[in-house]
Amino acid sequence: MAEMIDGYQALSRGDQQAAYAFFLEEAKDNPQALFVLGMMNYEGIGIPKDLVKAEGLLKQAAEAVSLEAQYNLAILRLDGASQCAA
Repeated sequence: MAEMIDGYQALSRGDQQAAYAFFLEEAKDNPQALFVLGMMNYEGIGIPKDLVKAEGLLKQAAEAVSLEAQYNLAILRLDGASQCAA
């Protein structure tokens, strides 16, 4: 849990790359960290925006019963479907 706090503190300092590294380490056994990484990839926070990677991370977190990830995964897929249809 300390790593999650470290990640959030790094984000609040504006050190997005350090935050990404903290969450990446924590994601091995923490669905909330997977969710945060997914959203960082979705928004391009600290790394280039990568919707494919975001979807994979959010899917992993959703399968681990993260309601936030389930919701955001649905939004990502709806956005993707609307972009494909346009």
